[in-house]
Amino acid sequence: MKRLTRNLAAALGLAAFASSANAAALIYEPFAQDTSGTVNLTGKDGGTGLNTWTSGNTTAIQPEGLSYGDLQHTGGELNMTGNNLDVFVTTTSAIADAGLLANGATLWFSFMYSKTASNGGNEKGGFAFGSERIDGAYNGTNMINGGNAIGAYITGGNVRAASWNGNGGGAGGTGIAATDNNTSYMIVGQINWGATAVDNETITLYFQDTANLSTLSSSVSTSSMTGVDQTLFDTVSMTTHQSQGTVTYDEIRFGATYADVSPAGAIPEPSAALLGGIGALLLLRRRR
Repeated sequence: MKRLTRNLAAALGLAAFASSANAAALIYEPFAQDTSGTVNLTGKDGGTGLNTWTSGNTTAIQPEGLSYGDLQHTGGELNMTGNNLDVFVTTTSAIADAGLLANGATLWFSFMYSKTASNGGNEKGGFAFGSERIDGAYNGTNMINGGNAIGAYITGGNVRAASWNGNGGGAGGTGIAATDNNTSYMIVGQINWGATAVDNETITLYFQDTANLSTLSSSVSTSSMTGVDQTLFDTVSMTTHQSQGTVTYDEIRFGATYADVSPAGAIPEPSAALLGGIGALLLLRRRR
């Protein structure tokens, strides 16, 4: 009976912990590493599915955290203030292990984005998932080492789907969505890998409606590229160039479905599971 009680307690403890985690997303970065004040992100461990972050000196975690409609959120936020900044992190094998880098697979991502001021057409930036990182030293939009990536390209306050094929800047796709200063946006991306190695990889961006996260909003932009080995993709990176204010990223998620990257409602508290566990343990003790 003692062994049964100990095993049940351990199992309930694990269940309680799991219920409070963002389990659906294979990658989840809420920037909760340290929210006691302004903290440089360099050298900090990433969230779920990520390794260690590298960033410039003016890239920092701050405790506020962006919120958007009913989206589950926690932790702080990543602020990028200055010129020619980049921040990047490599991923674990979680996405590949789930088969989401295979030909014909679909990979979803989402992130929150905001900025305090802009510099017109001189302002550039990007959010990319690829084999290398975006280099902030080159207008904030060029890949290093001839890398390939897919994601979002930001210029003059407009966001569009983009692909990076080699050293050149991101190839902005059709369609754009304008962003206003001091406003939070939830940007969702759907990546469809080509059915074969020679087929196009495509990305569709959505600006999600805050009022109803359960329904995917209409697409705003698409882009594609070909001849890319997406199984080499293992880096998430963001840049900003000549923004007059602060650019903020938060709540980064990657998963197999839209639902995985847009969880709505309050984050489950472990207390309910723990209370149930205590009741079960008391019942076992009474039956002894």
